[in-house]
Amino acid sequence: MNKNVLDRVLRYLQARVRQRETETYNIIQTGGVIRPTTLAKKEIAYSLYVLALAGRPDAVGLNYYRANRPLLAEDSRYLLAAPSP
Repeated sequence: MNKNVLDRVLRYLQARVRQRETETYNIIQTGGVIRPTTLAKKEIAYSLYVLALAGRPDAVGLNYYRANRPLLAEDSRYLLAAPSP
């Protein structure tokens, strides 16, 4: 991949992470009760993961979501806890 293209993509992901976007998800709880919950968009956790794999971890973003863990869906938490190869 062209280095300029890769740099632009990684800068785009960094900008998306800084926006701290949220979305309302309907979480099904025990007993079938549906509860609307505001969480960080799933793309944010994946963007943080990709940035770390590319050697450009966003420490500010990672620290923000570590301090605000309730904003992360369970699968997003697992993704951010996964070791990078």
